[in-house]
Amino acid sequence: MKKQLTVLAAGAHPDDIDICCAGTLARYVNEGHKVFISITCKGNAGTLEKSAVEIVKIRQAEAERSAAKIGATLIMLGFGDAELVHDKASLATFIDLVRRTRPDVIITHPREEEDWHNDHMLTRRLIMDASIWATHHNLWVKSEFPPSEVTPSLFYFDMSSSGLRDRPSHYVDITDTFDKKIEALKQHQSQLEFLSGLFGGDPLEGVKLQSRLRGKQCGVEYAEAFQECAVYPRVRPYRVLP
Repeated sequence: MKKQLTVLAAGAHPDDIDICCAGTLARYVNEGHKVFISITCKGNAGTLEKSAVEIVKIRQAEAERSAAKIGATLIMLGFGDAELVHDKASLATFIDLVRRTRPDVIITHPREEEDWHNDHMLTRRLIMDASIWATHHNLWVKSEFPPSEVTPSLFYFDMSSSGLRDRPSHYVDITDTFDKKIEALKQHQSQLEFLSGLFGGDPLEGVKLQSRLRGKQCGVEYAEAFQECAVYPRVRPYRVLP
């Protein structure tokens, strides 16, 4: 794909993108494309010991460092954990996000049957709906950005739960950007500690295993897998993933 693309990775929490698709985003950046990372929620519930004010500051700084490792532009939408709802105000925020970034490609959380977290599922639904409505005129949305010209292609990124059920439609070889993915993920130290304390095990090792599994399936060392939302008007007659 020779055209320069704009890519929006929409995740619910500060670490979601790095766990699931940072290697692919790093490849986009390396190939000269523009990448935005939007984070829906502040991560205020992602701690076993700190106050909400403390952890939000920490996770904001971690997200900024992580995006810098990839070479992406970070946008924090500022919703509280478990406070997201699909209503008029939330949809307006996401429509404004799409008009602001004007993506050719959106990457986000998998479908409901492949996920388990309410913030994830609502982020996916809101970004899907917003990317359609962002092209429309005469909406109630107050935005300094005009309606978008194109409905973006959309891909659901991989999670350990989706690996148990769904079969990917696309793979991206991240062998050359795997180290950058891990470095980006390591910036989320507070969340890695929280996940380990809450669920046990080493989250980094889980990410490595998933990347090796997807790599094995497509004949490379490390890969990330995606499921395309293959419906009109999102489908393109050419590949838009790296």
